[in-house]
Amino acid sequence: MKRTFLAVVVLVGITATSPASAEEAKHPSRDTYVRACASCHGVDGKGDGPAAAALNPKPTDLTMLAKNNGGEFPTLKVAEALEGRSEIKAHGSANMPVWGNFGEQPGSRGTLIDVASLTNYLRTIQKK
Repeated sequence: MKRTFLAVVVLVGITATSPASAEEAKHPSRDTYVRACASCHGVDGKGDGPAAAALNPKPTDLTMLAKNNGGEFPTLKVAEALEGRSEIKAHGSANMPVWGNFGEQPGSRGTLIDVASLTNYLRTIQKK
């Protein structure tokens, strides 16, 4: 399963050939990110969404994931968080994620393509 998922992430990532800023703006998962994540993490992913002030701990600055991981984007860790395989208390339980269902199947966290695409979108917003 991890190999299949990683292959999907790589395949989705390979299709992006434009510069990071243009890639970010046109990315197919930007709207999903804004709908599902921006209320806490902010539209730009810096952890400053409208709900952030009410949260403890504060939302993660998603633009710093690579920098905080020795300069390498933590693809599998991010994908597992989106899939619900690694628990993040603020995201809610796997049965009722705080962001709702962004997958195609009722009750799922997202298809492999959804998760891979959103993971790759987060890669595009990393600070250089």
